[in-house]
Amino acid sequence: MLAKLLVLFLSFPATAFALTIEQAYEELRTKPINYTNEGMICEQLMVLELKEYLAPTIKRGIIYRESLTKLSRILGELDVVVFDENFERAVFVIEVKCSAKPWLVLAHAREQLSRFRGYLGTAITLYLASNPREVFPQELFSDVVYLTASVKGSKEYGYDLALSLSKEEASELRGRLMACQDRGECPAPIAPQQVNWN
Repeated sequence: MLAKLLVLFLSFPATAFALTIEQAYEELRTKPINYTNEGMICEQLMVLELKEYLAPTIKRGIIYRESLTKLSRILGELDVVVFDENFERAVFVIEVKCSAKPWLVLAHAREQLSRFRGYLGTAITLYLASNPREVFPQELFSDVVYLTASVKGSKEYGYDLALSLSKEEASELRGRLMACQDRGECPAPIAPQQVNWN
């Protein structure tokens, strides 16, 4: 299974569903997502493109922090994580960059992945940003393949994966979704759940 997934990922999007702006808009317009952070649109696009193959096993936005107390520090966030079918282990951790100049941020993407690897084995807590009650034991991340992803054409700069849409197309999509939310025709973003510290 892992070998097949790795072949699929590294050939992505050549063998994947080639997402268009219209398809992405129709998929995302029903979701109450906050697009204030520009990178969110590319993370959502990555999930959409992967869901054709791995829908039930994809999680977006896993926070890792020192410990689950009021004063603990957030150390980082994993953009997209793909688990095996039974959620017994994480298979891929994908750092997604949404830049018109992806070659300038590739090193930063790799540093972010390396930083997470450095915290494994220490006293950290991992949980879903949208639902802090969904916690992930760090043992699930003991044998992970780390990948970088960015906009269309970014594989030529050294990224492992490239989206079907360019940065300009992703920005256009983001603008349309935010305008739809402003008009009240799309669900307004839901504020992230607060962690219960008690």
